[in-house]
Amino acid sequence: MTILDVLLGGEALSTLFQPMFEISGPRFELWAVEALTRGPAGTHFEQAPVLFEYIRLKQEEAAADRSCITAAFKARNRLIPPSVPRLTVNVHAGTLERDRTFPKFIESTARAHGIDTTKLIVEIVEQSTYFDSTRLISALDDLRSLGVQVSIDDLGLSHGNYRLILDAHPDYLKLDRYFVHGCTEDRHRRALIASVQQIARQFEAVVIAEGVERPVDLSTIRSMGIGIVQGFLLSLPGAPPRLDVDDALLPLLCPAEDLQLARTLE
Repeated sequence: MTILDVLLGGEALSTLFQPMFEISGPRFELWAVEALTRGPAGTHFEQAPVLFEYIRLKQEEAAADRSCITAAFKARNRLIPPSVPRLTVNVHAGTLERDRTFPKFIESTARAHGIDTTKLIVEIVEQSTYFDSTRLISALDDLRSLGVQVSIDDLGLSHGNYRLILDAHPDYLKLDRYFVHGCTEDRHRRALIASVQQIARQFEAVVIAEGVERPVDLSTIRSMGIGIVQGFLLSLPGAPPRLDVDDALLPLLCPAEDLQLARTLE
């Protein structure tokens, strides 16, 4: 038995959940929960970058995606209340291209765990690239026929994001932390965020900001019109996750402050 067999079989994988919040209204509202996979506790594989770099090195992204999603669906039933509006799971672009039966796997595994596919979002990660656009589009069409929505993860970090946007026609574009952190003081970061918003409007997609870790960046993101956020400031990943936000954060988003901040950014 190989290390990979151990990682992808049995109970070696664990799932943490991190909430995303809708912040466009007067109060925070839980919008979705993202499933995050970790390897065995106490090993290097407990760190997600190490785990998935090893999986990509072995070219076993499709098998890993199946194992991670199965683990996430099991954990969702144990840990998250039924009232959670949406569940997001990560899938490699290469899996969607090469695993011909992946949509059927999603359908059957969701059914087995009592998960409504219309409340499921697939976040495409592109660290494992794809080559055949036709196959990728066909897989996404099959997923959408189940009511699954599509998001592009880590927008701005991968060399092929624009191609993926064009092929996938995503429902959501997820801004990477690299562009969100420090955007208050950095007009160039804000310019890139604004450009993503413009692209999103053309594709009728919604922008999500992840990696929100500072109150000032949270206010800046909101003043720019982004209404869905995720980050350590609001909730750390957990099992079970914290599904609410400390009321002490709410004054950060009062309209008067946002208006003042927006004026300083003009």
